[in-house]
Amino acid sequence: MSEFSMFEAKQIYPRTWQITYSFVQFGEKINPVFSYLLEGDKYSLVIDTMYGYGNLRKFCETLTDKPMKVVNTHFHGDHIGGNYHFDEAYIHWRDFPYFYSDGTGAFPKTVEALYERAKSVALEEYKDKLDINDFKIQEPMVLYPIEDGDVFDLGDRELEVIWVGGHSPGCIALLDRVNRCAFTGDCCNSNTLLGGGLNGLSVQQYLKNLIHFYSFRREFDITYGGHQILPARVVEEGIELCGKIIAGTDDKVEYEVLNRRMIYGSKRGEKGKLPDGKVFNMSYRPDNIKGLVENKKRI
Repeated sequence: MSEFSMFEAKQIYPRTWQITYSFVQFGEKINPVFSYLLEGDKYSLVIDTMYGYGNLRKFCETLTDKPMKVVNTHFHGDHIGGNYHFDEAYIHWRDFPYFYSDGTGAFPKTVEALYERAKSVALEEYKDKLDINDFKIQEPMVLYPIEDGDVFDLGDRELEVIWVGGHSPGCIALLDRVNRCAFTGDCCNSNTLLGGGLNGLSVQQYLKNLIHFYSFRREFDITYGGHQILPARVVEEGIELCGKIIAGTDDKVEYEVLNRRMIYGSKRGEKGKLPDGKVFNMSYRPDNIKGLVENKKRI
């Protein structure tokens, strides 16, 4: 096992931690990536598990002595990679078909490949300290389906599931009413990816789901995402930009992201900043603007 901690934790609320990697050079090499640990009286909830670099479960056990449950905001590899140190996980039923697919972000197929990927993004002083025994590859695990409106009851605190499908079919947010925040994964941020073959839903469907998310807007002030912390107005800005895209009045700017050419709704200014101090932007495929808007409940 590693003699140093591959993780670092920041307490953002009582018994609530934001977790990230301690050995990684953020910025040029990879984007920041976050997991969250919320402790309750009955159990602790781990929201997303990042890339799978190191044993996240062991680290969480240094923060809480409660049994742990894992919930994934969606199926992409930078959010489920560390699942395999845990026994089971919860994920929206719409993402079940993709959980073990190549759409997880080309998740390494061997422990050695995962270990080498971690070394490739590590700061120089940590490259030789990584221990391959801290890594675990994809393997069958128990998955439980969740749905919009489900509640994780931790005992003295509750997290409500809100379906915000778009970036993936089953993207969710988790509403923490006590702390007036939402844990949002990738469901809305400054680089919301609907384009590029990432199994995203249509812009029209995404707009409907953002409007649903907005119905909870009075109950949270900040969003804690998988890569960014943003003010809650990111939801309103997302609704506004989706409307422009559907109407054909957006900026229609091409950028290359993840080796794919994508159309973005808003131009980026200096250092990637958005105009007028806004925090939301999104990519989309021109052939996927309008699509079926679901109105039926799954039974």
